[in-house]
Amino acid sequence: MEKELEAKSAPLRERLKVAQEALKPLEAPLAEVRARLAAALKPVDAKRAEVAAASTKLAAARQAAAAAEKAHAALVREIPERARNLEELARSLAELQPQVEPLKAKVKASEARYLAMLPKK
Repeated sequence: MEKELEAKSAPLRERLKVAQEALKPLEAPLAEVRARLAAALKPVDAKRAEVAAASTKLAAARQAAAAAEKAHAALVREIPERARNLEELARSLAELQPQVEPLKAKVKASEARYLAMLPKK
């Protein structure tokens, strides 16, 4: 059985040797091509890293822009309320303004009476 297996495998071994011998001259160019390919891929990998960094920055910028738009929208919604508050303050000021001058005169008169009551040196 072994002899029979040996006899059948001998031609296959010969073919294998021939194939291995034919591969030997191709191994050196293959190694050279792989080395050139590795060297050529270095700039590509560097660009990929730059693109990844730029994508990260872009995502952060988009997120910041979305947050700014949200804040702007909130402020725009507050504008009518603030305008109403300003109008109310202006009305209150207009109502109280006529009372200021008489009160100022009253304070000046009170201050003059107080100063008159103080002993003179």
